[in-house]
Amino acid sequence: MAAQPAPVTKETITAKMAQWAAKLEYKQLSQDAVYQAKRFLLDSVGCALGGFQQHDVIIALEVLKEIAGRGPATVIGTGEKIDAVSASLANALMIRCMDYNDIYWKQDPSHPSDISPRQWPCASAPKATARN
Repeated sequence: MAAQPAPVTKETITAKMAQWAAKLEYKQLSQDAVYQAKRFLLDSVGCALGGFQQHDVIIALEVLKEIAGRGPATVIGTGEKIDAVSASLANALMIRCMDYNDIYWKQDPSHPSDISPRQWPCASAPKATARN
């Protein structure tokens, strides 16, 4: 029996974007890109700190105390270390619960601040580097 040729897989746009981002170096970024990234990051952190004492966040944090696993990720405002998925959930809820993260509302229909809470747990993992 003849060997079957390997199936041709088409590289997805997501894979291409991820490869581009992984190769991107800080020196390649424009000053405006760096400024905007800092602006969105500070907006997200400010929203998280404001959302920390909201009723739904308090409930979620109580539930996560019972069900979250141990891990390297920090929940904003608590200093507690839990698993990355649970920390991402808690941090995202803090950022979005008051819906104040709209500094770019007319520029783009998406919310870049929705991405931040998923990155932070990865950065707090042991031996995290810019390439992880």
